[in-house]
Amino acid sequence: GDFFWPYMVLKKQEFQTVMVRIYAMQSDTSIGINTLLLAISFAIIPPGIVFFFCQKKIMNGFVMSGIKG
Repeated sequence: GDFFWPYMVLKKQEFQTVMVRIYAMQSDTSIGINTLLLAISFAIIPPGIVFFFCQKKIMNGFVMSGIKG
């Protein structure tokens, strides 16, 4: 859901998601593995920070909605 639909529909670079742009960087042969890993890190770190600070509220939302796991 986060990759295939935007990859198929969005053709302009300014509208593409982070994962689609990382995939485009991967297919470019002039990009080194270090640059690719840096881009992946920048894509992963911000959601991780948000989750870290909002973890209690997110988990309470799961508990209050009745999701068991």
